[in-house]
This record gives sequence, C-alpha cells and structure tokens, in this order.
Amino acid sequence: MKRAAATVCILLLTSCEKKAAMAPKEASRAFYAAVLPLMGHGVPGDIQPLLPHISHELANLLIQASEAEDAYYKRTGSEVPPMVEGDLFSSLSEGATSFKVVSAWSDGRTWKCQVDLTYYEPGNTEPPYIWSDRTTLIQESGHWVVDDLDLLSKGETVTSGTLKNGLRQIIKNGNDPAFK
Repeated sequence: MKRAAATVCILLLTSCEKKAAMAPKEASRAFYAAVLPLMGHGVPGDIQPLLPHISHELANLLIQASEAEDAYYKRTGSEVPPMVEGDLFSSLSEGATSFKVVSAWSDGRTWKCQVDLTYYEPGNTEPPYIWSDRTTLIQESGHWVVDDLDLLSKGETVTSGTLKNGLRQIIKNGNDPAFK
C-alpha cells in the first residue's frame, strides 16, 4: 500500500502538466480519447496517459489493482489466466472502438456525463454494438477529472456496477492468498 501511495505521488507530480481547465463534457472526451487505446486489455500497467484525466483516488486504485494482478500472477504462474481479461473502462469486455459524450448534468458537487460507446469489428457483417456508460467527474486542483465510471450495460462485462467497485474487488482478490 505504501508503494502504491508513493507511486501515485510520483505519477501525480509528473502529470501536473494538465491543460487549461476543461468543462466536464470536454474532460470526459479527453478521458475517453486517452483510455480508448487501453480498452480490452485488462488492468493497465502504465496509467501515465490517464493521469491528467483521472482523480487521485482513481489513479491510486488503478495502481493497486495492477499490483494485485502482479501478485496474483506470481502466486498462480501460468496455471490460470489473469484475473481481468478484457476491458475495465466500459460495460463490454471487448471495449469500445468509438465514443460520443452526449449529455452532462450536475448535482451541485459532481458532474455526470452520459457517453454512448460503440464496438465495431472491421470485416464483421454484424451491426456495431452500441451502449451507454456514465462518467462521474469531480474537481481537483481546479480541473474536472473522471473519478468513477458507471458501467450501465447489461452485456458481458469484466466488472459490474462502477469501475471503483470493480477495482476494489480486483485488489481484494489479488491480495488474497486463497483466491485462485
């Protein structure tokens, strides 16, 4: 845990190059533009591209989940696949190939943005799969950043509910010596 906190501090210090403050919809767009290349690949080992777009708490959870995945791998070797095979950042395990932020609203403290996501496999004759998820944004250091994702689709998902709850479960399982 101390290693994760120290890593977050270092990463956050190196990510202080945040651009001018964006409105919540633009912050959600910037997040998805950064996360799209990572979709479908489990827990990211390198969250540097995400740091300007995510909260300190979410960054810390992603680092701890990566460490838990590493601990799980060391414990199980090649006996079993990784705990997370697929996308963490959307409701579809394959991830998305495109996105559109369609609306935003505030409860006075946070902002929520509905994001329509699309998965399309080139060469596939099936129509694209389209669904909606939702970002929750908070302000940190005068910038809107993604603090959580509501994974709304009822399809095949890696995590269900929210991204943070899914990450907490990965951390718990990965650090549990009895979990296989």
